[in-house]
Amino acid sequence: VQAASRAPAIEWGTAIKLYEYNMKGYRTNIKFDLYYALSIKLPKPGLPVRLYEFRKYRQQSPMETLAGLLVRLEDDRGNNLEEGFPIPYTIQVDGELLKVAIYAFKKNTDDSKYRKSDGIVFTINGQAHGALPKRFYSRQRVKMDYLKDSILVIVDATGISAQAREDLFMNSRDRLSEGDLRDAIEDRLERIVRDDSSLRALREKRRREALDAKLVDSKPLKDILDQIIKKSKALEAIFVTGKDLSNPYKSVAASIAKTSFEGEIYPSFFELMKRYQKINERPINRRRIRVQFETDVENEYFDREESPGSLELSCNDEKARDYEANLLNGVATLNIGLPESVQVGDHLYYRLIVTDETQHEPFDNVFEVMVLDPVKDSAGGGAKRLPKVEPGDGDRTQPGGLNLPEVKEVFETDWAAHGYDKYSALSVLSTGDESYDYFINMDNLYLNHEVKALKANEDPKLLQNKFKIAMVLLGMMILKDMIKPDSELKQDSDDNIIMSPSETVAKVTSMVAPVILPMIEHLGDLDIDD
Repeated sequence: VQAASRAPAIEWGTAIKLYEYNMKGYRTNIKFDLYYALSIKLPKPGLPVRLYEFRKYRQQSPMETLAGLLVRLEDDRGNNLEEGFPIPYTIQVDGELLKVAIYAFKKNTDDSKYRKSDGIVFTINGQAHGALPKRFYSRQRVKMDYLKDSILVIVDATGISAQAREDLFMNSRDRLSEGDLRDAIEDRLERIVRDDSSLRALREKRRREALDAKLVDSKPLKDILDQIIKKSKALEAIFVTGKDLSNPYKSVAASIAKTSFEGEIYPSFFELMKRYQKINERPINRRRIRVQFETDVENEYFDREESPGSLELSCNDEKARDYEANLLNGVATLNIGLPESVQVGDHLYYRLIVTDETQHEPFDNVFEVMVLDPVKDSAGGGAKRLPKVEPGDGDRTQPGGLNLPEVKEVFETDWAAHGYDKYSALSVLSTGDESYDYFINMDNLYLNHEVKALKANEDPKLLQNKFKIAMVLLGMMILKDMIKPDSELKQDSDDNIIMSPSETVAKVTSMVAPVILPMIEHLGDLDIDD
């Protein structure tokens, strides 16, 4: 009471006094951990919030005014955000309007100041109403493993209808509800994050940095794995591939392009690109079409606080219910879902109207889509199928399984960068296609115990290679089983979360690490009498 009484009197507003409070994880000065937590819950507070700390901390002032998460991200943009971010999207899902902003933190940024385990935060009127975890970015349909600790997406759901709010959020306003609307929004966010060109370039840049730093010579490991697989009929049936390793050093270096584009505050033109002015043809089984526009307005035009622009898309004179819009460096991209009722032969007439408070007449663009017969998706992205393989001798192995991986050795000095501890064994990160990069912990506790137990004349390199090869084979087997369209991050009948492929590899390999080398070393010595 004595401490609380030192707070100044207020003439209006609401005062909340906390006595003898003990919140786990928030024991520091409230201007730090509690401040960060509150800013996540109130990304854009509608009213000012002031915090007072009267416990015995060394501080210049007991007072701090709360800045919401969005303000903090904007203020820290130069220090902690990658150049070119945030990236704004405007999306319509089942007729509901949402504003999406994608933030990407610089490498080694302490993102705990901005979020805990949250990867996607949903807000209404500046208040957080639910979130999806960071593991969202490890989903097989997203494949942003390299950026899972760097991406933060804010979804502003203020514009959705009252019924949609009830369908999307729990009454407690702190969690998302299960249902069709949530599934549709998640599907759309998966595609946006997976396909965004800036995120894809950043992912490749981070991958090259990780591999270029201490990439081991993978040729000997490839040869050894190849020999082991060929000697085992069972392994050959599982892993035979016939493809060489991709070499990251031969690929074009990825970079985040620095552009000199300086957009205007208000557009002087907003025009459909010429290649879309003719009839746009689309097979009925390819449900989305992309259309692009040229403009001279700044990237934040549709999402800024003051005097934002607006866009309205209609299809055959009815409001379009399924699209996303992105504005980047003078190019506006519309990704549109064909109506559910569409049929082969239909002509769809779209109209995009863009305006703001300064325009005497809106920018009015019309384009046409003709729906064609379905097409068959060719195997391998258009590549010709190889002739059927029959058992017997031959020069070609049958496609299938997984490519032999790139493997990077990780030592204790680099544990923090990989989230490792002494029990970690192997982790994998998706490259964005069907491949994974492998990271092996060469300072695993049980590996080091076995190395220390070697005799003076025994080479530890052989033991380390056995550990590495065994873990890589185990990781390949796990991925082989789990890389299926709907195998990860879903809930089973008991509402238990199924781990993603990368999480499963990390968990299983750490579990078997204590026994893998004793099994290799001693089971081969058993004879039939044992």
